[in-house]
Amino acid sequence: MKIAILTILLLLSSLSNASPKSLCEEDDRELSYNNKVGKVVKKLSDPNGCTVTLISDSCAITAGHCIDYLRYVKFELNDGKIDPHNVYEVDQSSIRFSNNFTFDWAVFNIKRNAHTNKLPGEVYGHYHISHERPSLYEPAVITSFGNDTRIERNYLQQVAFGEIMPGKVRRKATVFHNIDTTGGSSGAAIILLKTNKIIGVHSKGGCDKGFANFGNFIGEVPEFKQAIQYCISQ
Repeated sequence: MKIAILTILLLLSSLSNASPKSLCEEDDRELSYNNKVGKVVKKLSDPNGCTVTLISDSCAITAGHCIDYLRYVKFELNDGKIDPHNVYEVDQSSIRFSNNFTFDWAVFNIKRNAHTNKLPGEVYGHYHISHERPSLYEPAVITSFGNDTRIERNYLQQVAFGEIMPGKVRRKATVFHNIDTTGGSSGAAIILLKTNKIIGVHSKGGCDKGFANFGNFIGEVPEFKQAIQYCISQ
């Protein structure tokens, strides 16, 4: 009897962990294959981690609360295999971050691949950043590696579309959106569709609380901007 109860509790816990915490409406995420976006993990065998986005040949951004995952970055993941040619180490000495409720960002450099001697941006390309604040309801997109109750998509790269939203509180450092995200989406870049440029980094869910998901708006976080400029210059 105790074993049966334990099994049920474990199952419920598993379902809870897999349940969407920041889906804004019906889950409309679709599988994607954007190799400017990677997954950062503690161990190469880990299925879960955080999302990172390339902003130069060697520089990437994510959320500050992902700091413990900043060991390895994996690209080209949706075939379910780990190819050493697509795995890169994070330069630990380069990490700059802030990890609190208001300021939640991280910037770091990625080392050359041990097999190709190439930097990830040389292989996959990278995004540019805009410091211009977007208009409300402007279309935006997030590509990330969130968990999913659809097992065949769990922690695989998916793309979701939405809009920039008003927030319940006005913070210059914060950008709100209604784009679907789940656990593992932390650190994903918020990209405007009209410019294809990054304006912020997603870090927290809010749609399940009745308002919007949100993250840092790069243009209004001086330390974030400075860290990016320094990282790109390396």
